[in-house]
Amino acid sequence: MKNKKSNQAVYSIIGMSGVVALALPWIPFPLKKYILSVLTFAYIYTTLGQSWNLLGGFAKQFSLGHAAFFGLGAFLTAFNLHLGFPAILALLAAALLVAIFSYPMGNICFSAKGPYFTIITLALAEIFRIIFLWRPELSGSEGVTLPVNFFSKNVSFYYLSLGMAAGSIWIAHQLSKSNLGLSLRSIGDDEEASAELGVRVRYAKSITLFISAALAALAGGAYGIFTQYLSPNDVFSIIYSLDAIFISIVGGMGLAFGPLVGALLFSVLEETLNPLAPGAHLLFLGAILIAIMFLLPKGLLSLFQKKELPGRPRPEEIEARGK
Repeated sequence: MKNKKSNQAVYSIIGMSGVVALALPWIPFPLKKYILSVLTFAYIYTTLGQSWNLLGGFAKQFSLGHAAFFGLGAFLTAFNLHLGFPAILALLAAALLVAIFSYPMGNICFSAKGPYFTIITLALAEIFRIIFLWRPELSGSEGVTLPVNFFSKNVSFYYLSLGMAAGSIWIAHQLSKSNLGLSLRSIGDDEEASAELGVRVRYAKSITLFISAALAALAGGAYGIFTQYLSPNDVFSIIYSLDAIFISIVGGMGLAFGPLVGALLFSVLEETLNPLAPGAHLLFLGAILIAIMFLLPKGLLSLFQKKELPGRPRPEEIEARGK
């Protein structure tokens, strides 16, 4: 009964937070435009962090290549807009194309394990950065500007980014309760033992990468729509891969709301410290990351989580599913 009341309290807080987030653009308060802008970036970072969390948090596959999907999503969204696609269709089409592309790339990357997998994914983002810089028809060093569209208005884009963040959290929550989520956690604990027990390791990782790449591409496309300008040196930068990792680890790896907590902290630090000294926030982010890894290895959300996490199956449930 106590556990049930606790869960109800959590869901009530989540529901109230959602209502406030939806109503915020229509509530008058000081620095409203600036705060909405910060929150918009936080929602984009939530989606990006969640894209890494699905693979790195659940299956412990530490990728440094999510900047490749982020950048591809940004440029494909820009190209679709120039072709005359409606903004939402341009964004969704870009995410789907990047997800489809990730499937064969995943088969290549997943053939390596451990540090070799990480190095391959890192090289992937760098390869795309060089290709887009080298080919003028793709971008070249001059970059690409995006046409004005429906989401160029601040309020419309705020709701777009909020919807993306909420959707990514819902996907992670559903994944945590599914058989695929169980398989990914098993792979994260011991990949070889999971294969011995009948887990389809390559299939589970490839499907998760498909979803992960789509979310990263959505974040990249939304970033492009918001900034109205794309440069290969920017969107394919390893910085976005590192940001996604930081957001997931600090918030809570393998937890649906972890990237949201990490993204909010990241955005606040970036906005408050960066004006004082360029790059000052990176010093604090590094210090926070080290402290989190030593003191709270399960992230900030572990302070509010019980030993048995909501949505994570009990051992007896796992055994029952196997019968």
